Amino acid sequence: GCGTGLNLGLLRDAVGREGEVIGVDLTDAMLAQARKLVQANGWRNVELVHSDALKFPFP
Repeated sequence: GCGTGLNLGLLRDAVGREGEVIGVDLTDAMLAQARKLVQANGWRNVELVHSDALKFPFP
């Protein structure tokens, strides 16, 4: 999963402002930390989802 979101910035840089990053994790505590990071950096093209990454229907 995306965990605390430490690699979301790198992924965001890779897709650019027009792309979208979807962070998926099963753990609420990890998503809460990732959400803080996303909000603190104003990353509008990063979506966080509570799910099993193996079952998530990625676009």
